[in-house]
Amino acid sequence: MTDRALAVLSSVSILLASAFAAPAAAQMSFGGAPPSQWTSFQTPLQVLQLPPIDNQAQLAASTPRRGQPLRYGVNVQVGLSADELGAWEALPSGDLVWRCAIRSPGAKSLSAVFSRFITPPGGELYVRSNGDPRTLGAYIDINANLDGSFAFEPLLGDELVIEYFEPASASFNATLELATVIHDFRGVIDILAPGPVPEPAGSCNTDVACETVFNNEERAVVRLLSGGALCTGAMLNNTANDGRPYMMTAFHCGSMNNAILYFNYQRSGCNSGTSSLTSTASGTALRASNKKHDFRLTEVTGPINPAFNHYMLGWDRSSSAPASAVCIHHPSGDVKKISFENNQLGSNSTRWIVSQWDAAPSAPNNVGVTEGGSSGSPLMNQSNGRFRGQLWGGASFCGYPFNDSYGRFDMAWSACRTFLDPLGTNPTSIGGLDP
Repeated sequence: MTDRALAVLSSVSILLASAFAAPAAAQMSFGGAPPSQWTSFQTPLQVLQLPPIDNQAQLAASTPRRGQPLRYGVNVQVGLSADELGAWEALPSGDLVWRCAIRSPGAKSLSAVFSRFITPPGGELYVRSNGDPRTLGAYIDINANLDGSFAFEPLLGDELVIEYFEPASASFNATLELATVIHDFRGVIDILAPGPVPEPAGSCNTDVACETVFNNEERAVVRLLSGGALCTGAMLNNTANDGRPYMMTAFHCGSMNNAILYFNYQRSGCNSGTSSLTSTASGTALRASNKKHDFRLTEVTGPINPAFNHYMLGWDRSSSAPASAVCIHHPSGDVKKISFENNQLGSNSTRWIVSQWDAAPSAPNNVGVTEGGSSGSPLMNQSNGRFRGQLWGGASFCGYPFNDSYGRFDMAWSACRTFLDPLGTNPTSIGGLDP
């Protein structure tokens, strides 16, 4: 044990939920049952106790500033391998099981990032918690990011149990290193939860389900959790029309290396109905980025379930300011909202500028804005729904629908061209795609 852990490891048992729920159809997983559901162990479950975190102090310090994402979690560095953390046990069959518990008192939810997740065929990872009916997994070798890292989505509660099963016939032994645990101080699962929970976004925002336009484009917009921050991103088409999963967001949203992407996180009806928690994917690889123009073009590396029915936005790289625009986004991490600008946008050398948002067609009294969590969301031509840029920041809020800024896609084009124009045709614009 090293002092890097910032924690105390104790060989004690902890009381968790008494029964495992069936794995949810969430982040792409492959079914199965965790070992503790079908066997008993001789070795006590070891608990990694994390340092105390003051949720209220974190909330008070997390008000987003212009050009900053909305934070929901504290990243607690662990940096321990499976040989240093938890315990391995050999079953009578010769199979191996590694188990570890993590406790972060007061956490609204917990998630984690493995810096190394290298498993043989047949290896299976499962995650459960003391506050969530779901069991995540099995996660297998193809869930790993290109660099061998892996992240799993948040689970309610302040205690996690991670279990890894490796068959005796495995061709090699897994390498597992737990890099970071994310302590949720805001209640991101409460934000995500389906049903009649109070919405965190301002009441002036309009549900996408209230509008009959941009029904394809809304399917391209994803909610992002990355490194304890909330942002928005959009899937982009390329000239090969091959459905390659490129995603654009803001540079200031962070590296995106182990982001969790929530597809279809929106109400089923206008201001009513439930929202999905189950259409998620994880892992992206950076393809192009620029801090000055505040963009990150990434490629989703984890599998995307075809049942998510996502869409790839067309784009327009012209240098003339949009004559009118629309933005679909996740303000304050809420379900998808839509904002309209019916007039020509302003511009400077790096930004498109929305001087004043306008009322939504379906809700004349709602003048939509953007909020923390909207960062990285797509600005699109109102005429054809094609991508023009991503939200950098702004001054708007309910009651003050003014002065939001977006990075210009035409300024990002030279860096993105290799990926978004693999055919080398150099078009000014292309249409969207149902992959």
